[in-house]
Amino acid sequence: MKPFILSALTAILPAGTLLADAPQLWQSVGYGMILQLADDQATLYQQSSFACLPLATSRDVTVTENGGRIDDLTITGVGRFTDKLTAEMYRNGDQLQVDFGKASLISFDPLSTLPVACTQSVSNDPATTFDVLWHFFNEHYAYFDQRGVDWNASYATYRPNLDGFLVGRGKLNDTISAMLREIGDGHVNLYRLFGDEDFGTYPDWIDDLDGNAQTLIVQLIRNHVQGEVTQVGEAMGYGRTADNIGYIVLAGMEGGLVESGALAEAMADMQVIFDGVDAIVIDARINFGGDDELGFALAGYLTDTSVPIGSKDVYEKGEWLDVTDLVIEPAEITFDVPVYLFTTDLTISAGETFALALSQFENVTSVGMPTHGTLSDMFYIALPNGWIATLSNERYLDMAGNDFETHGVPVDIPVRINVADLLAGQDASYDAMLTHLQR
Repeated sequence: MKPFILSALTAILPAGTLLADAPQLWQSVGYGMILQLADDQATLYQQSSFACLPLATSRDVTVTENGGRIDDLTITGVGRFTDKLTAEMYRNGDQLQVDFGKASLISFDPLSTLPVACTQSVSNDPATTFDVLWHFFNEHYAYFDQRGVDWNASYATYRPNLDGFLVGRGKLNDTISAMLREIGDGHVNLYRLFGDEDFGTYPDWIDDLDGNAQTLIVQLIRNHVQGEVTQVGEAMGYGRTADNIGYIVLAGMEGGLVESGALAEAMADMQVIFDGVDAIVIDARINFGGDDELGFALAGYLTDTSVPIGSKDVYEKGEWLDVTDLVIEPAEITFDVPVYLFTTDLTISAGETFALALSQFENVTSVGMPTHGTLSDMFYIALPNGWIATLSNERYLDMAGNDFETHGVPVDIPVRINVADLLAGQDASYDAMLTHLQR
């Protein structure tokens, strides 16, 4: 998963005028958000053509010379049980640019008055809750066509289930879940007090894991690393193989490793352990995503020059709006050897944006299977009954303008995964890497 609230790349922006001197209402470019700042408080509204609802609130707003900061920004409803957000604000000309922890900033234009809809209460009955969700998806979900979904037909099919006076939350849950399940997008989720649901579809071969992906992740390391294995955080490990290959396993993308300095310490250690290796393998065949920040930072250790990798856009009401160009900057330590990235269709989300980044590197060869096809960040929708939904409203493009949402980032050397072979110590992707390296 890769929620939009997670850590992102640091943005360096020019100093602007004091935020205190700026308009206190701002309309986002894309994303359907309105930010209201008043009396050291912040309210983030979410607007569609159907309704306007508070998405998040904070009573901890700080104004600085260059902009400001919002702490303890709390998602409404069941979102209060998730981590609170932090938003850094920067003035850039007439715009306010806000870092919500994405791999890009969200730009806001001045807004003269708060729309009347944002001052009106919205019923929390099942029918209205359904309509709020349907309309926001209708205006912001980007991939109905690619996923073969007729959203208007979905409304006609499911909305009548909620007519009447005795419709409860159970019926609402069943109706929304059935409709969202037809999309088949792992970044479409529904959160309620009694649990959350991911409506993605996943490869059949994971059934061979018997629900224990950790077993295979550990086996991947045992198959290749000789001697000590160093673990970093909860999802990264590395060591050296008997074939003189540096081997890194990435089972997830923990952005906190960048902020804490743990990634930098690990890469300095790898500089010693990987000294003289013929190549480095980064094994992300089982990677459940997380933060783009980790993948982009790790990519910086694989180049000694800036590498443009593509761009990022946001979808709103039938249009794609430019958000930012994406560039990998070199780290202080770099590895000047061939790099092989292993992926499968269980390489998900931030694991895929990492794959997209490395696809633009001349020294990286990808091996395995195309990634899962859910690169977009997850964007939250606050529903009037207190539930939270998420959707995919962005696209990541490579330098050629290719969008890999729904079908995944392709590989250079195709190799299908075989769980039984891997558990038995045989690894066709690793063998393909060795053969390629010897050319």
